[in-house]
Amino acid sequence: MIKIAGKMKSLSIVLTLVFLISSCGKSGSQGKDKTDAEKIVVGISPDNVDVSKAIPIADLSYAYFAWKGKKISVKGYCAFFFDEGSIGKIVSLVGSVGDKKKLIECTMSNEYPEKFSRNTPIVISGTIERDYYGKIRMKDCILVVKDASKTKTIKANPYKIDADKPVDAADFYKTFYSWFGKEITVTGDYWGTTTSTTSYGKTIRVDLKDPKSGKVLVGCKMKEEHEKVINRRGVMIKGRVSRTSFGRIGMTNCEFVNQK
Repeated sequence: MIKIAGKMKSLSIVLTLVFLISSCGKSGSQGKDKTDAEKIVVGISPDNVDVSKAIPIADLSYAYFAWKGKKISVKGYCAFFFDEGSIGKIVSLVGSVGDKKKLIECTMSNEYPEKFSRNTPIVISGTIERDYYGKIRMKDCILVVKDASKTKTIKANPYKIDADKPVDAADFYKTFYSWFGKEITVTGDYWGTTTSTTSYGKTIRVDLKDPKSGKVLVGCKMKEEHEKVINRRGVMIKGRVSRTSFGRIGMTNCEFVNQK
């Protein structure tokens, strides 16, 4: 009996060790997967990019469009012409009392005929659509707080959004457009060159595609004409980030880094 118990005890220990090793393996794998999935999230932002280090265009695209489709709450002031007004199908928000620049344009799900003061902040919740000529467009918006004078805000971050906690309109706007004008170097596969001539002069645009998906993600307006691109893979281009066109990120004042 003692011998059998000993065997059973040994078997129990072996099984326990196998289970622990298996669990550790899974835990390690999950941790690694999580790290891989978060590389872009924590690694690519306008604040920590280095122009001397090329950014894969897929990473740039992910970061650039990180806000798109996210639900968010925003605290701001109604951009009324008069001191008071109602909220109709569309309302624009400014960052502070007296501001003229409209930062956010909200398409409302409901209209609110009661009077609102342009000197009192409100909170609106909705889904982020896109940049619209220098304004952030949001849709499916609803009024959350009519008088948000005492409502606290959190820092705007596309990767850490709590739809129940509003962000400040001015901070949101600054963060949303933080890539604009940033000088960076990108890398991708050469897709082609488009040359167009208008009354403004000649424009030369080089498009880069993602080597994995094959999608054209970045269009670069070059400083000058270039020779034929021989090595189409891993092309590096330096320039400044501008607006999007047909879902592609635009860059201006561009030049090749690793091509003659």
